[in-house]
Amino acid sequence: MCLSFAACKKKPSQAESSDILNSDSAVNTNNDNITNDNNSSDASSGGTAGNTSGSGSSGGSSSKAKVDFGGKTLTLIYEYQPSNEKGIDPSRDRELDRIAQLNKKYNVNIVMKKGAANYNEAIVSSISAGTPIGNIIKINGNKNYDFIKSGLCAPLDDAMKTTGINMTASHYDQRTNKYYNINGKQYVAALIVPQDNEVMDLWFYNKDILAELGYKSDYIYELYKSGNWDWNNATKLFAAAKKVSANGTVTRYGLGCVYAYRTLTSMVLSNGGKIGGVDKTGAPTVNLGEARVREALQQMYDWGGVNKYISPTEADETYSKFSKGEIFMCSAQAGRAKSFYTGGINFGVIYPPKGANGKNIAQVRVGSSFIIPITYKSEAYKYLTVLDELYSPYPDASREDILKNDAINYFSDMNSWTVFRDSAIKSEVQANDDFTVFNLEWSNPAFGTVCLNLSKGAITPGSVVEKYNDQYQALLDDLFKGYSLTKAK
Repeated sequence: MCLSFAACKKKPSQAESSDILNSDSAVNTNNDNITNDNNSSDASSGGTAGNTSGSGSSGGSSSKAKVDFGGKTLTLIYEYQPSNEKGIDPSRDRELDRIAQLNKKYNVNIVMKKGAANYNEAIVSSISAGTPIGNIIKINGNKNYDFIKSGLCAPLDDAMKTTGINMTASHYDQRTNKYYNINGKQYVAALIVPQDNEVMDLWFYNKDILAELGYKSDYIYELYKSGNWDWNNATKLFAAAKKVSANGTVTRYGLGCVYAYRTLTSMVLSNGGKIGGVDKTGAPTVNLGEARVREALQQMYDWGGVNKYISPTEADETYSKFSKGEIFMCSAQAGRAKSFYTGGINFGVIYPPKGANGKNIAQVRVGSSFIIPITYKSEAYKYLTVLDELYSPYPDASREDILKNDAINYFSDMNSWTVFRDSAIKSEVQANDDFTVFNLEWSNPAFGTVCLNLSKGAITPGSVVEKYNDQYQALLDDLFKGYSLTKAK
């Protein structure tokens, strides 16, 4: 079984799988050459969100091992391709300056590139052939298990010992890293980069519609501050905002979900529950039948299936409806603030409303995970040194400073900015469901489709539990057969 990409290698036997993680010898490791690519104009990646700690011009970490690339090129591969020009994005400007510093410090030519359109397949085929598409590859956290099981990723433990790099440092994403310590070996370096600030689930709302309903512009924020931004008050707003034509067609919905599974996950977290977990043996578990999870399932069903408050759309269609005023609130990634601002929408931002047993939550998604191909195992310490310093804190600016510089102009009120800022930097309004790490959103059956059907009323909460809990548990049992994760805390 392969959960993460369409074209996968033949699954190894149980004995072969164990050998992969014990010996790291599944793929040719004799090629320790650094990619020589002179096309350095293709740079990518956003800037860095840093803390105030650190020293030196190129960040807070410094390898205790001597690192010298001899003028060769070190290629980092990403799924996206921001501009390499200065003056467009403040964080990118900072990152370009840091790259220049690291180039000089380590006698290297750092190049950032966008990967091929068939990104995951290219990763698999290139590493399997001993010619990886890059020296360091950024992948979505939920893709890593397939790569690890296939023996494509270099273990990073020896590199950490050689360099003295500690992944409990502030610029590493602890929510992600703990899931990629498998059978006692660390295969992934997950760092805090701007994309982490942008993928959090927040709820945008149309201020003009709120005013039409007779509420002040700060009404929802005041509900939040008083502890009353909850499912009950959200329901009242959805009911008031909904419009129906004479022929019974809904012309304005209370809520739109860019992705229903993310909305549902945020609702579960905001009710004090979790869909997935890790048991004391290190095995993943699915808990769709847990009481707080079922309450969130029921609430989504009531909003969408029963009362038709939720638009039966996702992705671009939901964005479009929200932009045209056909949806009052929109559950979306925080990074959408920029496009809503440039689109001229008069919007506010708030956390997902809490259930009876929870608190307001900004769902933090797994991301910004980097692997070093097994091909470069012997030089992994060099690559990890550069990666660590590239995303180390800046000595002259905190994460808040950098975030403010990048995004504050997108918000028309300080309350919305405060929600956006705090969701990025304050742990008390952050949470992540273990279930999202395991990439069952796009499995077979796809959890994303299940949640969308629930929001449409095409499936009931009880049938979700009865039909899918055991199926998803079986998928996880198969994916992690013979492997143990670090127990989630």
